[in-house]
Amino acid sequence: MNQISMFDSQMPDNIENGNENPNKKTDDFIDEMIAQAAEKTYPASYEDIDEIIQEVMVGEKDKDAFSSKEIAKGQSYFFFGSKVMEFFPKASEKGKARLRVKGEIIKAIGQVNESIKEDKWYTVLPMSTGQYKKLIEALKLKKKEIFDNLTVEPIACCSSFIECSDAKKCLHADDRFYNNCEYRKNLEQGRIFYGKNKNAGALCK
Repeated sequence: MNQISMFDSQMPDNIENGNENPNKKTDDFIDEMIAQAAEKTYPASYEDIDEIIQEVMVGEKDKDAFSSKEIAKGQSYFFFGSKVMEFFPKASEKGKARLRVKGEIIKAIGQVNESIKEDKWYTVLPMSTGQYKKLIEALKLKKKEIFDNLTVEPIACCSSFIECSDAKKCLHADDRFYNNCEYRKNLEQGRIFYGKNKNAGALCK
């Protein structure tokens, strides 16, 4: 990702070196940087969106984890069939690209005001590098939340219950079939019923 900062440009030498009467020039420089920052947007292109998706999807094996659909003047993006982003590239030289996400993501990246509603859609403001990192983490958490809530038939446990017990975790955490595994829920809470790490009563026979 390109660094997105008010101070991307080099400060003039006469300001850095503390030459005579720097105050006005410093103020002018800062005003110029603020004006430049106001013109910057990220993401600004579909290539930028691809960069975001690649970071969020690192290590993902489920072919249904991500999809996209063309909409009027832009693109919608989905995790496991649930829409999480909209992107509209700029329509003209004077136009600006827009990334839209729900209020819960806006809050996670720190672009908050009192009117933000978690279930409403908002345009992301120009982001700092730190906010970009928060966006990636927020999208990863959203993907996991959607995955964890995919509806599947409940099972008590699977044939890997001994191996999962020895590993102290579900060995199929990336497979939606095991989302409703009762033993998986116990392992996540530290209750191990089998194997060398047994610390509770049996669930499966």
